[in-house]
Amino acid sequence: MRAAVENGADAVYFGLAGGFNARARAANFEDRELGEVMAYLRERGVKGFVALNVLVFDEELAEVEARVRLIAAAGADAVIVQDLAVVGLARRVAPGLPVHGSTQMSVTSADGAEFARAAGAERIVVGRELSVTEISQVRGGTSAEIEAFVHGALCVSYSGQCFSSEAWGGRSANRGQCAQACRLPYGLVVDGQLRDLGDIKYLLSPQDLLAVEQVPALLRAGVACLKIEGRLKGPEYVALTTRVYRDAVDAAGPAAAAPDQAPVLSNQRLAELQQVFARGQDAEHSGLTPGFLEGPRHQRLVRGRAPRHRGVFAGWVTRTAGRRIWVGLAATLKRGDGVVFDAGAPGEAEQGGGTACASAREVQLMFGPGCVDATRVAPGSLVWRSSDPALEARLRSTYEGLAAAAARRLPVDVAVAGRIGQALTVEVRGDNGCAACGESAALLAGADRRPLDAAAVAGAVGGLGGSTLSLRCLDLSALDLGAGLFIPLGEIKAARRAAVARFCASLQRHAAAEGLAREPVLPALLAAVRGDPDPNPSPPGGSKTPDMGFAWKPALPALLAAAQGGPAGGIHTLDNTRQEPASGKAPGLGSDAGDSAAEGAAVGIHPVEGAGRGAPAEYAAGGSAGGSTAAGRGAAPRAGPGSEGGAPPRAVRDQPLLRVLCRSKAQADAACKLPWLSEIVLDFLEVHGLREAVAAARVAGKRVVAACPRVLKPGEDSLARFYLRLGADALLVRSAGLLYRLSRARGAGAEMESNGTHMPDLEGDFSLNAANAVAAGALLGAGLSRLAPTHDLSGVQLVGLARSLGRRATMLEAIVHHHLPIFHTEHCVFARFLSDGNDFHDCGRPCERASVHLRDAAGADHLVLADEGCRNTVFNAAAQSGLWHLADLRAAGYGAFRVELAAETGGDVAPLLEAYRAMLANPNSSTGGMSPGAAWHWLASRPGGVTSGNMLKGRVALITGSTQGIGLGMLRGLAQAGADVVMHGLAKPEELQAKVTAVEDEFGVKVGHSDANVMKPAEIREMIRSVQRDFGRLDILVNNVGIQHVAPVHEFPDDKWDAIIAVCLSSAFHTTKAALPAMLASGWGRIINTGSMHALVASPYKSAYNAAKHGIAGLTKTVALETAREEQVTCNAICPGYVLTDLVRNQLEDTSRARGIPVDKVISDVLLADQPTKRFVRVEEIAALVRHLCSDDAASITGACLSIDGGWTAR
Repeated sequence: MRAAVENGADAVYFGLAGGFNARARAANFEDRELGEVMAYLRERGVKGFVALNVLVFDEELAEVEARVRLIAAAGADAVIVQDLAVVGLARRVAPGLPVHGSTQMSVTSADGAEFARAAGAERIVVGRELSVTEISQVRGGTSAEIEAFVHGALCVSYSGQCFSSEAWGGRSANRGQCAQACRLPYGLVVDGQLRDLGDIKYLLSPQDLLAVEQVPALLRAGVACLKIEGRLKGPEYVALTTRVYRDAVDAAGPAAAAPDQAPVLSNQRLAELQQVFARGQDAEHSGLTPGFLEGPRHQRLVRGRAPRHRGVFAGWVTRTAGRRIWVGLAATLKRGDGVVFDAGAPGEAEQGGGTACASAREVQLMFGPGCVDATRVAPGSLVWRSSDPALEARLRSTYEGLAAAAARRLPVDVAVAGRIGQALTVEVRGDNGCAACGESAALLAGADRRPLDAAAVAGAVGGLGGSTLSLRCLDLSALDLGAGLFIPLGEIKAARRAAVARFCASLQRHAAAEGLAREPVLPALLAAVRGDPDPNPSPPGGSKTPDMGFAWKPALPALLAAAQGGPAGGIHTLDNTRQEPASGKAPGLGSDAGDSAAEGAAVGIHPVEGAGRGAPAEYAAGGSAGGSTAAGRGAAPRAGPGSEGGAPPRAVRDQPLLRVLCRSKAQADAACKLPWLSEIVLDFLEVHGLREAVAAARVAGKRVVAACPRVLKPGEDSLARFYLRLGADALLVRSAGLLYRLSRARGAGAEMESNGTHMPDLEGDFSLNAANAVAAGALLGAGLSRLAPTHDLSGVQLVGLARSLGRRATMLEAIVHHHLPIFHTEHCVFARFLSDGNDFHDCGRPCERASVHLRDAAGADHLVLADEGCRNTVFNAAAQSGLWHLADLRAAGYGAFRVELAAETGGDVAPLLEAYRAMLANPNSSTGGMSPGAAWHWLASRPGGVTSGNMLKGRVALITGSTQGIGLGMLRGLAQAGADVVMHGLAKPEELQAKVTAVEDEFGVKVGHSDANVMKPAEIREMIRSVQRDFGRLDILVNNVGIQHVAPVHEFPDDKWDAIIAVCLSSAFHTTKAALPAMLASGWGRIINTGSMHALVASPYKSAYNAAKHGIAGLTKTVALETAREEQVTCNAICPGYVLTDLVRNQLEDTSRARGIPVDKVISDVLLADQPTKRFVRVEEIAALVRHLCSDDAASITGACLSIDGGWTAR
C-alpha cells in the first residue's frame, strides 16, 4: 500500500482477511487494521476501496451484512461488489457507502452498466475484453462512472464466467480461489488428430495488459478511473506501475483531447515493466500487450510458449563449458542479475541463478557452485533476465525509509487573516472540501519597532508542523500587514497547530456510516423473497431503513413506469436521463431506448462492424422467410394460457418438468421425436439454422426456448433483435444487460414493434450468477419467469436456495446434466492456431469447418465451440451429473430440470433423457428397470465419463487425529474438494491457529477444531453434537486417530492395551454411533476408517494395535451391511501402508543409528523389505482416495478395506 501511495495512486483497493474477496490467496488486511488503514489513506488524500467481489452463499449473508457494517464504520470510500445480494445489502445497511460494480459482474454493454447502476452501483468496472471504442459506447449509454483495467494479468475467460477451477480443482474463481487452469498446457486436437505445434503448449495463457499508450484515448472515452491489477505482486511492481500510469495521466492533461497525440513508452520504461512482471512472452513479444483495447488481435494476445513471468529477453546461449555459459546478448546483463535458461519446456525444472560475472557483447556468465548445471543448458536456449537487483533497490527507495519531507503529503492552501484588535486566524483548506480554522489567543496589535512581514508569517506557518499536509499556497491577502502588525510568532504557530489538528480531524470524518441501519436488514430481505410478512415492520408514523436495494415485487411494470417518469419500483429507481418515445410505445431494441420509430422498425439482423461474423444473410434487414412472428409464420401459434396449439400451458404437473438443451440440428430433431418431452431449449451458438429449428420444434408441439449469448458488446444489438424475431416462446437470458433491456421494454406477450413482434417469456440462466436467495429474488423480480442458479452451488446449496425462496422455488430450474462451460473467452482458439488472422475479417473462419478440442495433461479432450460473436466456449470433457441429488431437489420444490447436450449425437438423446426421466419419476428406487446406482454407472460408461463435480462443497467433514501427518493430509484433501472441515487433535495454540488459517486461506472453506479426548465416550458425543450445532450438519466422518505400544504379549502392559483399544477402535465405534443417525436421516453420509500397513496382516510385538485395526475392518463391514440399503451412505476402510511422516523419519534415523547402516538401507532392507514398489506412500495419494470415496462417483463402494500401496498390505 505504501508503494502505491508514495508513487501517486489516487485510490487503492484491497481485501480483508475475513474473506469475501477475489484475493483469497493474497495477504489481506485484518479487520482490526481497517480503521488504521483508512486513516493512513485519508491523511494523504487517497481513497480506499474494499473488495467484496465474490459470490456469496445463503449461509454467509448474515456475515456479509456484518462485514458491510464494519467497512462503513471504518469510513471506506467504496465497496467493490459482484453479487447482487451484496449490492442490495450494502444499499440498505449503509446507504452512505458507495458501491462499485466489479468486473466480475461481466458488464460489457451500456445496458449491463445500467442494470448494475439501477441495482445500486455508481461505478462499473467494465470487462477487459472491450476496446477503447466500445468502452466509449458503454460510457455514452449510462450515467454510471466507468472504470477500466489498464495493467496486469488478463484472464482468458470473461470475469465471472470461468468455471475451470470449479470443475477441476474444487475452487471457484467466483469465490476468489482461481486455480489458473488457463495457465496449464493443452494440446490442440483438430478433427480428432493431435496437431503438432512445436513448443507452443499454453494455448489459453494470454500475455499481460499494458495500456500506457492508450491512456489519453481512455480518458477521452470517459473513463473515470484507471485500474492496475496487483494481486499477488510485490511492492516493487506496485511502485513502478503506479508511477508509470501516474505520469501518463498527468502528461495527458489537455493533450487527451487530441486524438493524434499519444504518449510513447520509452524502451527503458518498457524493459522495467517487463522486468517487474510480464507473462507469456517469447523472443519477439514482450509479455505486455494492449489486450483487447485495440480490438481482437488473436495472433498477439496468446503466444503459447510459456505461462509465467520471465523478465526481459536477454539473448541466446551460444556455448557452454563447466560452470561457464556464453550468451549472445539482446539486452544488458551485469553482475548479480538473475537469469533463467529457457529450452521451451517451462513445465520442467529450468536452470538459472544469479550471475557472478558478465562481460563483452557475447558475455561469459559464471555462477556460484551448485547454482547452474551447464550440462543441462543447450546452445540455442533463450536467456531471460529474471531479476535486476539494482532496479528493485531503486524502486524500494520510492517507498521505504523516506524522509518526512520526501513522503507523500496532502496539499492544502492556508489563509492567514486579521487586523489590529482582532485575533489572528489561520484557515487550512483542502481540495476535498475540508476546511478548519485556528486563532490566536492574543490579539493583533500595532508594532512598536519591527512589524510583522510576509516572510515571518510564512516561517511561522512553515511545514505545517510536521503533519501529513504540505503547503501549496499561502494567502495573506486578508492579513493587514500594511498596518504594521505585531503578534508573537508563537501565537501564529499555536493558531496553525490548532487549524492543522482540526483539519486532520475533519479528514477522518466520513459519510460512509451516515444512515447506517440500526437493525439487521437481512431478515426483511429474506422474508420479502419468500413473500412472508416483514419481521421488522415500520413503527406507526416512523420509517425504517430506506429501501436502497431491490424492491421485492414484480419489476416490469415498475421499471417501465420509472422509465416513463412514473413511480419507481422493481430493481431500483431508474433515474437515467434517456427518454421513452412520446407515444408510450415500447422502446425498440437499438443501441438506445430512445431510438427513432424508423430505426425501431428495422428489426432484422444488420451486420455491424465489431459484431463478430454477423448473422446469416437470410436474416438481414427486411425480415426473413416465413414471416416475423409466431402468429404470422403459419406454424404453431404462440403457446400460452388458453392456446390450443403449440406447447401446453405451464400448469401444475404430475411429474417434474424435464427439458433438454440442444446445440445441433441432429440433437433437436431427436428431441422432437420424444412425445413426452414438452420443452426444448435451442442453443445454436452459430445461430445458423436456428430459425428453422425453432419452427420445426413448434410444429412438433414443443414449447421452444432460444438461448441468447452470454455476452453482448456494443454494436451487437442486431443479435438481440434476431432472437426476438425467432418467434420462440421464451428467451433464455444469459446476461444482465440483455435482461435490463428486455425487461424495460414490456412484459411477456407485449407487442414490441408495429410489425407484430411480441415479447417472449424471459428465463434466466446460470451465467446471471444467482448464488443466494436474495440475488435470485432480485433477478426473478426483474422479469424472469424461471431461473437456473449459478454453477458455483453444490447440490446441498441448491436445495438450501430453494428452501430459502419458499413458494418461488417452483421458478427455479436445476441443470442436472451438462458439460460444464469451463471457459468463455473472447480469445479465439480457431483464429489463433488454425489461421494467421486476427479476427473474423481475415481468419478465414476455420470454426465453420474444423472440430476442435483441447487435450489436457490427463488426456481428456475438451470441446471448443465458437459463437456468432466469435467468442469461444470450452466444455468439460466429462459430463457433470446431479443424479444423486434429484430426490432432494425435487422435494425442495424445483419446477424444472434441464439436461444439456454438447457433442452428443442424435442417437444419444433419447437414452439420456429417458434415464433422467425415469430417475425424476421416482429418484429413490428402481424405476423402469434402472436404479440410481445403475443409472450412474451407465452414465459413467459413456464417452467422456461423468462426474458429480465439486459436490463436496456444502458438506462438512470431521477428521480425527488431523493436526499433523496423514490426518492433516486427508483434511486438506477434503478442503480442496470444497468441504468445510473440523480438525481434531492437540497442538500448541500458535501452531494450531497457523494450520487452521493456512487451510482457510488456501481453500476458502470454514475450518473448526476440537480437542476432545477420544478415550472418553462422553467427550466424543459432545464433539459430534458441537460440529452439528456449529456447522449445521456432519456429512463425512474420517476416523484416523491412533496410538501404539511395542512389547511382547506376555509383557504387554494392561493399561497400554486398554488405551490402544480405546483410541484405535472404540473411538471409531463411538464417533460412528453418534454421527450415523443424522447421516441416515439426510440420506447422505461417508464414514472412512483408516488402518495401517498391518490392518490385514499381523506384526510381532504390536498385539493391541493389530487387534484394534482388525477390529476396525470388522466394524467397517458391519456398518456397511447395516447401511447397504442407503445408496448414499457408505462405510469403508483404507490401509495406507508406510507413509513418510515425521514419525517415520524419526524411526529411520533411530534404526540407522541402532544398526549402523545408512538410512536408504533402512528403507530398502528393513521397513520396505517385503514391499514390491520399494517406495513410501504419499499423503496426497491417501487424500485422493478419501476424496474419491466421498464423491458421488463412489456411492456403490461400501464395506471395502482398500490398500493403496500395490497390494502389499493385502497379502
